[in-house]
Amino acid sequence: MNNLSTTIETIQNKIIKNINLRLIELDMTQQALSQRTHIAQPTISKLLTGKSAFSLEQLIIISSAIGINLLSIINDSDFINIPLKPSSSIDLIPESDNLALDTTRPAFKGYLNNTFHIYFLSTVTGENRIINGNIEFIDTPNKRCNVKLTISTGKTNLFGEEITKEYTGNLIISIQQSTCYCILYNKDIAELSCLSFSHMYLSNEDLKCRMCVALTTSSGENRRPTIQRLIMSKYSFDLNNNEDVQFLTSQLRLNTKTISIDRTDLEEILTLDEYQKYKAQLVPSSYAESCILDENQLLALNMKLAEKINLINMLRDKSSAPKNNKIGTNTDEFLFEYISERSDFNNQ
Repeated sequence: MNNLSTTIETIQNKIIKNINLRLIELDMTQQALSQRTHIAQPTISKLLTGKSAFSLEQLIIISSAIGINLLSIINDSDFINIPLKPSSSIDLIPESDNLALDTTRPAFKGYLNNTFHIYFLSTVTGENRIINGNIEFIDTPNKRCNVKLTISTGKTNLFGEEITKEYTGNLIISIQQSTCYCILYNKDIAELSCLSFSHMYLSNEDLKCRMCVALTTSSGENRRPTIQRLIMSKYSFDLNNNEDVQFLTSQLRLNTKTISIDRTDLEEILTLDEYQKYKAQLVPSSYAESCILDENQLLALNMKLAEKINLINMLRDKSSAPKNNKIGTNTDEFLFEYISERSDFNNQ
């Protein structure tokens, strides 16, 4: 019985062989084929060496350029006894020079076959609990990176077993955008989510940590589209340790380099012995209920780096920054009401 990866490889080899034979007949180089098809020469090279898979669009364009129907090379017998598998959104995205799906590419080094701890703040209104779990990046026989994300709900079933939520999907790397994208799906609750984080090339070491953005759906009764931060780390934070919890909470809030904090909270932090002498620098002389601090201003203070980071963490933890950005229940109604009053909209 054929398996899918073997079938794909067999068909690709047939196509490659026929293209190469036709190029010899036409006395055409890969560079000339690139110019005729407007497919980048490095991409042509990867396709013809089997390092990248052909997309349907590429097959049609190359067929036109060399004057043979490459689709006719595929026989009915190629599809016999192939085990069916659920389709994935990644199957619809073509490999290119700037979009990496093939796990043999250097962009995937340091990610594959690694498991990371994940942490994010609950999206339930009024709940400040840190949710934890893990995420795995798994290499597959068809050279794609599968992703498995498991979240602890903090609840147990009747047998005392932990109840978890599981999402599966794929990792795609945009070279041009220097960003990793994880498209994830939970079939039990019919939820699609997307994680993105900054990509970095790694040669001989594994990825240690990354701050991610998660596009998801809020928990609770009123589910709304939500954007929040998520920490991915090889280090396991102790959720019973106040220092670890404060660090996670401070980093997971939607702070930028500018920190907005209530004046009372700022003054309370600056009563600590190691920070008292900086009160005059950091607290505005003119009274204001809210104070704005720039992270660069804090990093310029004359103290040890560890003390600066600790101060920034405390300020972020007490900041007025939200824990997520949730599309409110009234926003769709406000949008509709506003455009409904416009005559040019109503006349369409």
